[in-house]
Amino acid sequence: MALKVSSVLCRLANVVTQQVYRGTRVNSGILNKSKLIVQHDSFFHTSTRRNDLMEFFDKKEDWEEDQVSCGRPWKKDELRIKSNEDLHKLWYILLKERNRIMTLEAELERQGLYLTDGWRMEKVEVSMENLLTVVKERDIALNKLETGYSGEPCVYNARNALGIKYKRVETEHLVPKYMSRRYKLLHSKYEPWMAQWILKYEESKRLKEERREKYYRYQVKMMQKKHGISEKEAIKSVNYIRQRSKELRNFSV
Repeated sequence: MALKVSSVLCRLANVVTQQVYRGTRVNSGILNKSKLIVQHDSFFHTSTRRNDLMEFFDKKEDWEEDQVSCGRPWKKDELRIKSNEDLHKLWYILLKERNRIMTLEAELERQGLYLTDGWRMEKVEVSMENLLTVVKERDIALNKLETGYSGEPCVYNARNALGIKYKRVETEHLVPKYMSRRYKLLHSKYEPWMAQWILKYEESKRLKEERREKYYRYQVKMMQKKHGISEKEAIKSVNYIRQRSKELRNFSV
């Protein structure tokens, strides 16, 4: 009898362990001819409905339209007044919209066509970037309130194998740097023979900055001469062009 009861209790423990994570409840009537009565309080689900792969395409009534109506991107001030739960939901809405546009663009490219309203992707990316900025602001504020620090990785000066200083961001490693042979090899201590190479590097860096500044002034002057605008407007235009060209260089598919 003891053996029979212990086996039933073992089965009961296994069922309870499995059903706790599924949102179910086991009835208090433990033994009912060695059968358990399980009642479901909630059902785990991912979404209310499923649209298969068509969920990643636009609506069928918009397929023949050259231009699809789309609102402006979310602003940071609008996102700051929303709760964390609303931001979490909005993030997945934007992520789903971005996947939909990327799927549509890939399908059009397969057919030899192109996406006429590519600005939709730009608006989604701007909204996602603003949302990440707001979430980062909240994380920094919470960390400063609790610990006094922002919680972001610290940036410190390190030397490479040639003794040249550069900015390095702290990252987590399994092996500490004072025990890592690779770190000691790539970040050696300063030695007298490094001085001449450091001076040459600083000189080439200074000359490069001077050439860049000279070309910047030349661009501003040519912008004023060509379009007849003020110096302030020319500087603003040149800065915008440089920023856009930098973004295009850093863009990766």
